[in-house]
Amino acid sequence: MLLAENCNKMLMSMSVVLLLVRSSASASCEVDYCTECVPDYPDNCMICQDDYKLDVETGKCVPCPKGTWGPRCSTRKCWLTTRVNCLECSSTDRCWTCEDGYYVTWYGGCGACAEGTGGYECQDLICNGVALTNCKTCDTATEGTCAVARILTS
Repeated sequence: MLLAENCNKMLMSMSVVLLLVRSSASASCEVDYCTECVPDYPDNCMICQDDYKLDVETGKCVPCPKGTWGPRCSTRKCWLTTRVNCLECSSTDRCWTCEDGYYVTWYGGCGACAEGTGGYECQDLICNGVALTNCKTCDTATEGTCAVARILTS
């Protein structure tokens, strides 16, 4: 019986400590509508709440532009069709331009880039976390650099 009481007291203490740690972590961010600030910079947001997007120049969260909503304001209506990760609609229900890290699919939506690619229409190669434009092969000797450039044709 005494062992069970001690375990319960210890669990209660641990719960209080966990709540204090969580509340101090979230209290360290001083930006309105921000869910996560840049570490050690409480006035510079990194991730905004849904229906807000990050203004990269100020580090603040601003409301979504008219006609957009959701995480990063990445959802919009293209005619009667809801499109996610779409920056611009065509004159029909199709997405015309997708966010970086996505490409326009055959059905007019936005699909996620394959692993190791990113940027506009998935044209960048990701080499050790660095997005490299016009790169065909990553350099294995030097992190984040390109070994073979993609030949551009006009």
